[in-house]
Amino acid sequence: MRCFPMPTRHPNGNPYPIPRSASVDLPSPPPTFAGLTDDDPSHLDPFLSTPEDVRKHLARLKKQKKPYTMDLTIMAAKKKVHKSACIRDRCKRRFREAVRMVVVRGARKDETAPGRIAVSKEVVGETGPRKWLMAGYCYVVTIDLEMYRHPLPDLVEHVRTALTSLKRRAEQATLDAQLDDLEISPPAREPDDLQGSH
Repeated sequence: MRCFPMPTRHPNGNPYPIPRSASVDLPSPPPTFAGLTDDDPSHLDPFLSTPEDVRKHLARLKKQKKPYTMDLTIMAAKKKVHKSACIRDRCKRRFREAVRMVVVRGARKDETAPGRIAVSKEVVGETGPRKWLMAGYCYVVTIDLEMYRHPLPDLVEHVRTALTSLKRRAEQATLDAQLDDLEISPPAREPDDLQGSH
C-alpha cells in the first residue's frame, strides 16, 4: 500500500475553463425554512418546531468536525489475482471492507478469541479517520490472490500496520518539507568578532 499527496487544483490550470455564469453576480435570495418547520407543537419529528431550532441545529452541524473521504485505488491485475472479473471484484470488496472496518470502527484481531474481530466500543466515526488517514492524500494498493484466501482478522491486522506506517512516514515527510521551507537567519556576530575582522 502506498499513499501520495493529491495535486491541488488551480483555477488557471484548466486549458478549457467553463465560462462564468451571469447568475453568479445576482444577489442570493434569503434562506427559506420551508419544509423544515412546523407550527403544530405535536409534530416533533422529523420537523423542527421553530426557525431558531433550525438555526441552532445547523450551527451544531457546522461546528462538528468534517469527516474525511478516503481516496482508495485498488489495483487488481488478471496476472496477479485471477482471470475472472468476479473473483477480482470479490478481492477488491474484501480489502475495501477491511479498510472500512479499521478506519471507521477501529477493528483489530481479537487475541482472546481466535478467528474473531474486535471492534472499538466508542464512536470513532470522527476520530477514526483522523487517527489512520492523512487528509488530502490518495491511497493506492496492489492486491493478489492471497487476498481471497487470507483470513479476515489477519487481513485487518495487516491493514492496521500498513495505515500506521504510511501515516507516520507521511507526517515525517510533511514535517521535513516544512523544515526545509523555514528560513534560518545567520547567527548574530559578537563585538569581538567584528574587531578581529579589521
